Amino acid sequence: MGHRLAELYGELLSDDVLVVPVPTAMRRVRARGYDQAALIARSFAKHAGLKYAPLLRRLGVQEQKGSSGHQRRMQLHGAFEVKKPQKAHKRRIILIDDVITTGSTLEAAAATLKAQGALVVGALVFARA
Repeated sequence: MGHRLAELYGELLSDDVLVVPVPTAMRRVRARGYDQAALIARSFAKHAGLKYAPLLRRLGVQEQKGSSGHQRRMQLHGAFEVKKPQKAHKRRIILIDDVITTGSTLEAAAATLKAQGALVVGALVFARA
C-alpha cells in the first residue's frame, strides 16, 4: 500500500516533507499485532525517499467505528499529542492513514501538529469508507 501511494504521489512532494503516521488505538494494535498506518507510512516514506517520523501519540480515545461525524469530532478533541514537538516545528508534514471515514481523525491529528508549529499538514490515505 505504501509503495503504491509512493508511485502515485511521491513525486508530487518535495524532499523536505516529513511522513507521519496517524497512530492506531493501542487496543487495536494489540489485537492485530501491528499498526497498519505506521506500516503504510514507513513503506511510503522509503519508496518516496522521504523521512519517516512517528511523532504522534494517541491518548485514551473511544473507538470511532460506528460513530457519527459529530461524535467523532467530539471524541477526538485532545486525542493526540506530539512526542517531540521540536521535530514538528516549521516542518511540512504529510499524514498517512489507512482509511478515511469522516476526516475527523486527520483533522484532529493535523490540528495537533499545527499547534506545535508545523507549517503545512497534508494527508494521504489508502481507502475511503
